[in-house]
Amino acid sequence: MQSPPVLKTALNYGALSGLVSFIVFLILYWMNFNPLGPASWLGAWVPVLFMVLATRHYRNYENGGFLMYWNGFRISFLTACSAAFVFGALSWFFVSYIDGEILDRFKQESLEAMELTEGMMKSIVGESAFD
Repeated sequence: MQSPPVLKTALNYGALSGLVSFIVFLILYWMNFNPLGPASWLGAWVPVLFMVLATRHYRNYENGGFLMYWNGFRISFLTACSAAFVFGALSWFFVSYIDGEILDRFKQESLEAMELTEGMMKSIVGESAFD
C-alpha cells in the first residue's frame, strides 16, 4: 500500500510553527525580555505542538486513520525543519533590519552570567583551580 506524500502537510504545519514561534519571539521582545536569552525557552512548546498536529492531521485526514512509524517520524522531522527555516529567516530579518542591538544585549547578558558562574565556581572549588 502506497501512503500519501507527507511533504505538503509538513511544510504547511512547519510554516505555521515558524510563524507562531516568531510571534512568541516578538511577544518576549515587546515584554522587554531578550528573546535570544533564557526567556526563549517559553516558546519551546510551539514546534512540539505543531509536530503533533501535523502528524495527527496526516494520520486522520490523509492516510485514513493509519500511521506507520516511519511516516510519523518523517512528517515530524520535516515539520521541525521547515519551522526552523521559517523562524530563522524571520529572526534574521528582525535582527538585520529592525533591532540589531538585540545581539549585543544577548552577548552582554551571557558574559554577565558567565562571570557570575565563575565567581560561584571559585567559591566552591577554590581560587587555585582557575589559575
